[in-house]
Amino acid sequence: MSGPTGAGKTTFADLLIGLLKPDAGEITVGDTPLRGAAATAWRDHIGYVVQDPYLFRDTVRRNLLWAKPQASEAEIWDAVAVAGVDQFVAGLELGLETVLGERGTLISGGERRRLCLARAVLRRRWLFVLDEATSAIDVATEGKILKRIVNLNPRPTIVMIAHRDQTLAYCDRMLRFRNGTFVAGEDALAAQPAG
Repeated sequence: MSGPTGAGKTTFADLLIGLLKPDAGEITVGDTPLRGAAATAWRDHIGYVVQDPYLFRDTVRRNLLWAKPQASEAEIWDAVAVAGVDQFVAGLELGLETVLGERGTLISGGERRRLCLARAVLRRRWLFVLDEATSAIDVATEGKILKRIVNLNPRPTIVMIAHRDQTLAYCDRMLRFRNGTFVAGEDALAAQPAG
C-alpha cells in the first residue's frame, strides 16, 4: 500500500486485522463477518509489525517468545536470521539473555524494528501486515530481509505499507490511498526483485 502520510493506510491495516470496526458496511473473511470471536480468531493468523514497534524491558529472548512461548532455540535463531538481526544478537554480551531498555531504547531504531520483525516471523502466520516495518532499515538490508520473508515456506501473504519505491518493488499488487480513500489498485510499480 502506498499514499501520502495521513492517507488512511494504517487505518486500512487496522480494519483488515480487526482492530477497528468500519463506520459503515462490514469486513468479512470468506463469508464470516470480522467481529467478536471471529475477529479474535482472525488475529491469531496474523503477524503484525506496526509503525512504532514495541519491545518490553526484558531479555531479547522473552521479547521474542511473547509471540510464540513454546518456540524452540532453533526456531528463535531462524526467526532472527530471517529478520537479519542474528549477528547483532549473537554479538551482544549476553546474547538472547540481554535485557533491552524500556521500549528497547538501548538499541537502535533499525535493530528494534528487526527484532519486532523476528517476533512476527517466529509466529509463522500466513498473513503478515508490515506497516512501515522496514523504514528505519537501510535499503540494502531491507532488500535482504524482504527476500527472506518472501521465501518463507509456506510463503505468507504480505500486506506492506511503505513509501520507498525500493520497498514497493516487492509487491505483486499496489493499493493507493489518498485523503482516507482507496483510490487505485494496480500491478506493482516494478517487477519483484529476483530472490
